[in-house]
Amino acid sequence: MVSDDQSLPLNLRHDPFIYQFFSGLKERFIEEQQKSQSTPKTILKFIASGLLLLIFYGALSYGPIAFVGLFLLIFIISWLKPTTKGQFFKLQQILPTSKIRSLAMGLVEVEGKVSSSKQVAAPLSKEKCIAYYYTIHEVSRDSDGDKHYRLISTSEEYLPFEITDDTGTVSIVPEGLELVSFSPSAEQEYGGRSYTEYALFNNDKMMLIGAASEQNNQVVIVKDRIKNILAISPVTKVSMWNKSRPLVNTVLVFCGTTAFLIAIILTIPYTFDGHTLTLNFWQSPFFSWLKP
Repeated sequence: MVSDDQSLPLNLRHDPFIYQFFSGLKERFIEEQQKSQSTPKTILKFIASGLLLLIFYGALSYGPIAFVGLFLLIFIISWLKPTTKGQFFKLQQILPTSKIRSLAMGLVEVEGKVSSSKQVAAPLSKEKCIAYYYTIHEVSRDSDGDKHYRLISTSEEYLPFEITDDTGTVSIVPEGLELVSFSPSAEQEYGGRSYTEYALFNNDKMMLIGAASEQNNQVVIVKDRIKNILAISPVTKVSMWNKSRPLVNTVLVFCGTTAFLIAIILTIPYTFDGHTLTLNFWQSPFFSWLKP
């Protein structure tokens, strides 16, 4: 339940900025629910927003410990924030690869070669393709000569296509389709702009996740409305991800743990008299509560 502003600590109620933030939470909470977001997700969203603000506010009073909390909160939110790419690779680890001839209705994963009788010219390479995603970035350089890219426009086109395995063929309705981990099919940079094209071609071997559904007495694959996904990725990229993910997870855990321990150490006051280094653990915000 979202508390009203009377439940705020007295010192926060007298801070105009904090007061205004929390006094408006209830109204914004209702607005988010009216947008058909689930209650748990809405509550989690506002808890994270409130914690982020409080930690930043606390940094002004409590210094390093609040900044450690801010770092951890940002890391956790970034990790939990869903992306199509993250969702796709997570689902492909869980879902069995279905044979097209025996597709069950609902969320499915299929693998095979794609094809389409209709094709479109890709905007950069001009090659005939089934689908493309095209981006234009503005390129600038800083004082050190390093390049920076700012997205200024995108365009995309997805035609209906089929995917075939050794048991059969199924049609794909491309509405809402997303290309995951595609390598650029063409790139150019000139005139202060960078142009990148990602394309899906006939006979590419792909893995696709979506919802098997029946339309006009025929099984097709469409965007899954529950998981909100219809995504396709090269089989080679999926294989590479599955091989590298355990190592990446280990590195992330190691780096996160190391950063946290370093942050804790930096909060410990110390004195050095030229010969002896003395750490004052009990003066650290992390350890002061343990002092007998």
